[in-house]
Amino acid sequence: MLTCRRVRLTRVHTAIAGLGFMLALSQAAIAQSAPRRSATQRLADRLRSTHALDAWLVSRYQQLQLLPDTLPGREAAGEELPPRVESTADAPAGDTLFAVQFRTRRELSSLRPGTPIQLTGPSGAITTLTADVIARRAFRAPRKPGADTSTVGGWRYGWAYLAVVRSRYAATSASEFRGWLLLDAGDATVRR
Repeated sequence: MLTCRRVRLTRVHTAIAGLGFMLALSQAAIAQSAPRRSATQRLADRLRSTHALDAWLVSRYQQLQLLPDTLPGREAAGEELPPRVESTADAPAGDTLFAVQFRTRRELSSLRPGTPIQLTGPSGAITTLTADVIARRAFRAPRKPGADTSTVGGWRYGWAYLAVVRSRYAATSASEFRGWLLLDAGDATVRR
């Protein structure tokens, strides 16, 4: 009987957390599109966006460790893959994209908040669709489920990004963006 109550309470807490997560996400996306916000409002928007990204990461990976974003985000080497869209959500201000990028070294990051990006379609062709990175988070997760994390080799480092495709550019459902890649707009023009 006690176990059943715990399961029900866990489900209720999960549902509440999910609703709070989606509310924070839509508020962050709306706030990012609002012009001329004060420094305090922009900081609050950034914190909400980072919290939404953190909540998504924690729900996705077991034994995840969030790392501080104190690194300048040095340019990654050419052989590193760009961030891949893993999950999406529809929001009033546009489609919200969650992308992940695993790196050979922790300090290598491709995108910074405020970076305009272009999207590549599933075929790898660079599209004209643009988005804005509104948050990023460094993290580490076990290389595989059940990996020995007591050694350095048991971990893999990555970066997660939260980006918004403005509604005027998004002609399809947000779910269509799963599997697409995010490219720095400067890199995308060079590659054409």
